[in-house]
Amino acid sequence: MGPTGSGKSSFIEAMAENRSLGISKDQLEGYTQSVTSYKLVNAAYQTDRSPTTDPMTVYLVDTPGFCDSKMSELDIIEKTREWMAEHGISFIHHILYLLPINDTRLSGKKKRVIEMFKSLVRGPGRHLTIITTMWDKIWSDEGKRSANSNFGQLIRETWQDYHGHGTIVTRFLNTHQSALDVLGEALSIFTAYPNVYDPLLKSSNVRSKQLINMEIGQHLHRDLVDRIEALKRQKQDLELDLLQSETQKNEELVEILEAQLGDVKFRLQSLTLQMDAFCNGGTESEKAASPQSSGSSQSFIATLISKLNLCYGSLEMHP
Repeated sequence: MGPTGSGKSSFIEAMAENRSLGISKDQLEGYTQSVTSYKLVNAAYQTDRSPTTDPMTVYLVDTPGFCDSKMSELDIIEKTREWMAEHGISFIHHILYLLPINDTRLSGKKKRVIEMFKSLVRGPGRHLTIITTMWDKIWSDEGKRSANSNFGQLIRETWQDYHGHGTIVTRFLNTHQSALDVLGEALSIFTAYPNVYDPLLKSSNVRSKQLINMEIGQHLHRDLVDRIEALKRQKQDLELDLLQSETQKNEELVEILEAQLGDVKFRLQSLTLQMDAFCNGGTESEKAASPQSSGSSQSFIATLISKLNLCYGSLEMHP
């Protein structure tokens, strides 16, 4: 898991340098839009604590990236839940969370995503490894000093409580050997007790409508609010641009702006359906089957604040 562009797929690709591992680079797209699993067919894990037991097969599961401009964090959680339910998976042994080390500072959005992720994993422990990436993109001495400083800050501040309670913070150098080393290090703190992540379960006792009552629900809700507000502003700007006399004289520009406006309206409608389903129960697919139940984008946006109050009471809006 991790934000878009953090190197999740690159980590799996690095495993594929040795074709005997059974992961094909051709299976990966430019960026991951769905949940995909990969089995290491010629590699397995066996704990020293139980040398007589059969080796365990290792599966890597690649999820869509957080902070994606066209996919909400709720959408990513839902895709993961659906994938786990479809494959009959109720637990996860270990989570790898990837972060690019060359970010000069964590933006407010990325900080919020980390807080959301922490609410998902429910505290520090040996079930989590934080992997810093993009070390191979740093060449200058100044860049290396900055990256090492960022690495220290992640340990001392961002992940301090986690690092002190068994969570590994490590480096991925974008090579086949480095990928194996990182995975081996993660497996070295392997616990035989799997972790059940309630927000990822799509079962009778943890339904979509109950996500909003979990700690992670507040983070998912805020992300939807921010995205809807941003799209509202973008829609208004595009509509104003189209009304300009200079714009109307340029048919090619009008065509481009109208296409952009259509895309924004589509995304806005999709997010309003997600918000409606999230606040009122059910799933987005159920709501999408009956779009009349949520009304038009225009009417939903007009009553958005009252919807938010139904979810959490008064909220402070953040652009």
